[in-house]
Amino acid sequence: MTVVAMRIPLNINVDNCIIYGNNDNEIEKDLLDSLADTYSFKNNLIKVDEKTTPISVIPAFINTLKNQDPLFEDQSKYNFNLKDNSPAIDAGDGSLLTFPELNTDLNGGTRPQGAAPDLGAIEKK
Repeated sequence: MTVVAMRIPLNINVDNCIIYGNNDNEIEKDLLDSLADTYSFKNNLIKVDEKTTPISVIPAFINTLKNQDPLFEDQSKYNFNLKDNSPAIDAGDGSLLTFPELNTDLNGGTRPQGAAPDLGAIEKK
């Protein structure tokens, strides 16, 4: 019996997202390199350890807010609405809103509410 393993090319595009949690490094470059043929991160807020994942010098990371608290209303209670002074407000790329399904946030609200879309799944009203 012959087994043929095929690897399908994987391209990852992460835009207008918040990648933030309890770990010092929420994203690992070695893992990305092993999973994807190409990857791109544009207009994101990311918690990252620059010693192990130096995204400042990786061209695939564009307009990244590094290690800034996104200021969720109450992360411990899974309330990921943004506080009024969140750095994620109006930090997104509006050109992505050409896809109709991206014009609505997780709560059913319209985006953008301000000059640009907010980062993350919930638009600040």
